[in-house]
Amino acid sequence: MNLYKRAWLFTGWMLVVFFSFPIWMPFLLANFGEPGAIGGMIFWLSHGAVMMFLFRCPECRLSPFLSNKGFFAWSTPWPRRICGECGRDHSTVEPKQP
Repeated sequence: MNLYKRAWLFTGWMLVVFFSFPIWMPFLLANFGEPGAIGGMIFWLSHGAVMMFLFRCPECRLSPFLSNKGFFAWSTPWPRRICGECGRDHSTVEPKQP
């Protein structure tokens, strides 16, 4: 599966997590108290770090969710098809590595 498709699947998962937040957060708060709510928030916020560090362009190692390499790079909640750094098309299938 190519990088672009995997990134869109993760984006779909993020939408499920985001829109189910009003359901699972009160449940955690009621059953586990403040530690459960803090754990839920850490789980929810860690998805942003996952999308920046787990999905990388095979050529330049830039996340498809970033516009370019730099301190003030723009981030989007949806993946970019064309890499902002090297111009690689992320929708093509990556070659198998030995």
